[in-house]
Amino acid sequence: MAFIFRDEKIYNPVLQKKKNASKNFINLFHAANALLNQTNETIMEIVSGGSNFTKFGEIGLLIATKKRLIFIDKNSLVKSWNYSDVSHVSVPKKSWTGYKFSFNVANENIEVSGIMEGDPDTFVAYIKNMKEHHSTIMKQPAKTDNKKENNVSPDENSDFIVAEIRKYAALKEEGILTEEEFILKKKQLLGI
Repeated sequence: MAFIFRDEKIYNPVLQKKKNASKNFINLFHAANALLNQTNETIMEIVSGGSNFTKFGEIGLLIATKKRLIFIDKNSLVKSWNYSDVSHVSVPKKSWTGYKFSFNVANENIEVSGIMEGDPDTFVAYIKNMKEHHSTIMKQPAKTDNKKENNVSPDENSDFIVAEIRKYAALKEEGILTEEEFILKKKQLLGI
């Protein structure tokens, strides 16, 4: 499901609720949308924070589309990375300036910190899901017209996903998983 920005409200991970987006977020969001419209990409997940490759204190948006990760700041600095190049994604951690996480691309460690707008847990789950999806695609042998595919049918895959969601729902009901852990796992299974 694509990111929906209704009533200019965005999730605040520190307060754990939606609130009015900052003016900086709104301006960057519209600039990013204009950029992505040129490449027919849709924002799937988004967080606002500083990065280790921008000027200290400079805030930008880290955006996940189905194709790639993109960082854009108010000075129109745009960096992008393909999911197939991502080698590690850390777990979001709360710090005194908001949330932070990092990921590696080639020999570069990208850190996004001071996240006060957007859901870092959902964002990281989406990156990991897309990274796995892209690496699976890269490992698949080339298709030939003469051979029948041995892939799982969409119906079998849907049955598996539903069964897994039910399994995690039962674990939540037993008190083994928290509501947040269940929601995160469900989003991972559904690819959202």
